[in-house]
Amino acid sequence: MLQPRFFAPWWGFSPVILLLVACASSKPEMTPAERVDVLVRHGQFALAVEEAARLRQEDPVSAEYELLHKQASMAYLLEQARRATFADNDEYAIRRFEEVLALDPNSRIAQRWLIKTRTKLADRLTNEGMELASGNQFQDAWNRYNQAVQVLPDYPRAVEAMGELDRKMAHREDMGAAYYDQGVAALVEEEYAIAANRFGYVRKYRAEDERLTRRSGQVDVARSAEHSDLGALLETERLFYAAQAEFLAALRFSPDNEKARDGVRRCELETDVALLMARGQSALTRGEFVKARALLEEAQGLTQVQTKEVQDLLDAVEQGRLTAVYAGAVHLENDLRIEQAIQAFEELLVQAPDFRDAPARLEALKARWKQAETLYGQLEGESNSGNRLTILLKIEALCPDFRDVPERIDDMERRGIKPNAPSTEATVQ
Repeated sequence: MLQPRFFAPWWGFSPVILLLVACASSKPEMTPAERVDVLVRHGQFALAVEEAARLRQEDPVSAEYELLHKQASMAYLLEQARRATFADNDEYAIRRFEEVLALDPNSRIAQRWLIKTRTKLADRLTNEGMELASGNQFQDAWNRYNQAVQVLPDYPRAVEAMGELDRKMAHREDMGAAYYDQGVAALVEEEYAIAANRFGYVRKYRAEDERLTRRSGQVDVARSAEHSDLGALLETERLFYAAQAEFLAALRFSPDNEKARDGVRRCELETDVALLMARGQSALTRGEFVKARALLEEAQGLTQVQTKEVQDLLDAVEQGRLTAVYAGAVHLENDLRIEQAIQAFEELLVQAPDFRDAPARLEALKARWKQAETLYGQLEGESNSGNRLTILLKIEALCPDFRDVPERIDDMERRGIKPNAPSTEATVQ
């Protein structure tokens, strides 16, 4: 069971805890169990455990609070376990489900999830074993099957696969000497995979001897070099995941292979960069330009070979950001919010002076605004109310929100004043 912890002062509590305190003060009928239940139902499992632990600290002998703490702990562990199994972290999930069952052996939810997760893991291990067996890696395949039946005793697929593997091994048991000769011949011809395969058969079916150990060591060093060379080739092609796998394979054959060790370090770094680039691309797609730039700048500071790729994405982020600013300015223009549109285009052109047709749009908008100002200046010399209203309507057609024009038009229309000429003549399309 999760252990109680000492609690911070009220100002260190989370908003959910403060909400519970407020609820408790306004609704005194809420019981401790209800408070914890609110946290659990809202997915605040860790806080539910803390609240239950606090109650248990206050009354260590209370059977009710002990049960409450146990239930909150189970909910917390179940949530952790479910998340882990969804993420294919099945070993961790199994341990968490087992902890739940240690608290309550009769928990049907934990029992069902534990069986499902064990079955899932056993099935994956069996599939891996079958793939290894198809490559004549019998010992590794046997180990996978054995792991599967340890996870889920008597798992039918694993048991059947082990029986099939036994039959294959028995069929070859009397061929050890022949396989050794074939392995030596393959080693001479630099067919290292075949040599390793044949020596593997020998090692499986008869006791190792000095010659076999020496020959197998030669094969391992040669295979390690092959994987290192392939990893280096994949690295030059920017296939860092695949290159890292090859370097790791080289180290499995020969742990002293420094070329492979250096390759693993490089590829680990570049795979991290690739992940940051992918996250940056995703943020760019969602229009989260600040986040995208931060991710890509982090990648730019890490990479040694993907500099151009990162810079291309940074350029795409800047282009996307400017496009969004441009679209906002066009929207203001289309909505006839002329003054705001002018400001938006001016801000855009400070950052990108030749962006698309923004200069032409800005010039047209300023001309429109200037025309409205000219008409507005005519109001002072016009004494006829109908003519004044006509001028105001022309200004409204140009810039609907120009200064106090909307208010003045409303005032004149409320007083029954009519324009002396159709206002549509000045409408700008």
